[in-house]
Amino acid sequence: MKMKETAMQMPGDLIRKAQQGDPDAFQELVRLHDRKVMGLACRMLGNIQDAEDVYQEVFMRVYSNIRNFQHKSSFETWLYRIVVNTVINFRRSSKRHRGFTSISDQFEKTAAWSPMDEKPLPDEIVMNQEILKNIHDALDRLTMIQRTVFTLRFYQEFKINEIADILECTEGTIKNTLFRSIRKMRQALSVYQTE
Repeated sequence: MKMKETAMQMPGDLIRKAQQGDPDAFQELVRLHDRKVMGLACRMLGNIQDAEDVYQEVFMRVYSNIRNFQHKSSFETWLYRIVVNTVINFRRSSKRHRGFTSISDQFEKTAAWSPMDEKPLPDEIVMNQEILKNIHDALDRLTMIQRTVFTLRFYQEFKINEIADILECTEGTIKNTLFRSIRKMRQALSVYQTE
């Protein structure tokens, strides 16, 4: 009953209750944002194991710091800033960059992809996996900032000004970074472009 009441509250109410130590409100905030946090971490890091580690770290940081959230930006902006910073710190401290795990595992866990046809033909499965592997490889060739901006814009669907808020830089910087990342992605995936 208490969880249903929490779920029907406005996000601002949830945040205030979580700041006051209400565990149900905090759990509801996690529920509302967990898939997007996991999806962003997975795309930025390129593999599910590292993303799971970052996911845990992000929500521990959110729990520890939610009282410091001052409502000057949206909660999502604050949360995604934590995600981006956690990923950057994780990559800096990581001694080795683990390889890409199963494509189907990554997309199944993040619910980012599902085939249009419930039972695709075997050659369609192979082609889809090849395309997804090539997209991952292309993303992996981007610098960390390019990958972050590209992911926030096209996978998380943030606007330029929102990305600038998350990364605490100018909109011009975001536009330039996005332009470079799109150009690199197009070059890397040119084999799939049709005239």
